[in-house]
Amino acid sequence: MGERFAADNAEDLPIESIKAGKTAVEDGLAALKEAQTIIELEGPEDVAASAAVMTNAVKAMVIYFGEQATFERALGKLHRLMDDQPPSVSGPAEILLEALSHVRRLRWTASPDPTALDEHEAREVIAAKLACREAGRALPPNSLEHDEFEALLEGHAPRPPMLSERYLDAVHQFDAEEVTFIRAAKAELHGQVDI
Repeated sequence: MGERFAADNAEDLPIESIKAGKTAVEDGLAALKEAQTIIELEGPEDVAASAAVMTNAVKAMVIYFGEQATFERALGKLHRLMDDQPPSVSGPAEILLEALSHVRRLRWTASPDPTALDEHEAREVIAAKLACREAGRALPPNSLEHDEFEALLEGHAPRPPMLSERYLDAVHQFDAEEVTFIRAAKAELHGQVDI
């Protein structure tokens, strides 16, 4: 559900659709949290512990779904500015996209840890981000919201939210804990049946 919400935001969606998507993701998380609470209250400790870890991993993933949705929406808007638009609109959009690509190339060739950049690399990244900001100011007014522009900039330095190490760690943690949860639940259920 969250991945579909993020991907759908690349389209030119009305604000009602964006709000509905956010609500669906939030409702899904609330239902999961409710189920986890019931398991904690009524279930055995090992099943409850796995449910808690899974819920925490999903909470982290939901944060990245929202960030990815904003990134996708902004990238979609930027691409639409380049499609069948007069040069006064498409030109600044193309310049911004090139500047964002330059930031990404710099971040891929430099250390993944921004604090580990040498002075020259750090200056290059700062200059590239400033070039992006300049290019962003050249876009027609209201082309991108502030949070959308920032999502584009952060999504290109070093990578989009759903490719970040933290998101991927949350997915791995959820997948691993799901196996543990199912084993513990089966053991509990089979243990009750045998009695």
